[in-house]
Amino acid sequence: MAMLSLISAQHCNSARCIRTLLRPFTESFSTKPIEPEPQSNPIIPPYSTSFNHSNVRQTLSCYANDWKRALEFFNWVQIQSGFNHTTDTYNGMIDILGKIFEFDLIWDLIKSIKENPVAYPNHVIFRIVFKRYATAHLVEEATNAYY
Repeated sequence: MAMLSLISAQHCNSARCIRTLLRPFTESFSTKPIEPEPQSNPIIPPYSTSFNHSNVRQTLSCYANDWKRALEFFNWVQIQSGFNHTTDTYNGMIDILGKIFEFDLIWDLIKSIKENPVAYPNHVIFRIVFKRYATAHLVEEATNAYY
């Protein structure tokens, strides 16, 4: 529920993206009827309560410059809808955290991948981590990431 108050049009490229994403949740709280969205929106079908990898990845990209909201959405979608993050959604979240050098959170996410049945750490994750350590001028940490 906290996520509903945090998502705003200024943090996403499209207000329609947000309305469509949150339609199933806002309808249960609203007293005024919501006009139906056209079926042409590729993000989420209207009235859908399930999320897929593409929806989650696109929403994370909306929060690419706001790591706290991105992480909150990442956790929210997993807890509230039972979404199992894929390697790609982990890569996206790790890249967002890496932009602001939140390395402890990155390693927490990498460790949590072990508990996920559909995700696995791959070379892309370690390339992202290596690149972010190098950007932060943490060369020793960058080389230790592979051990």
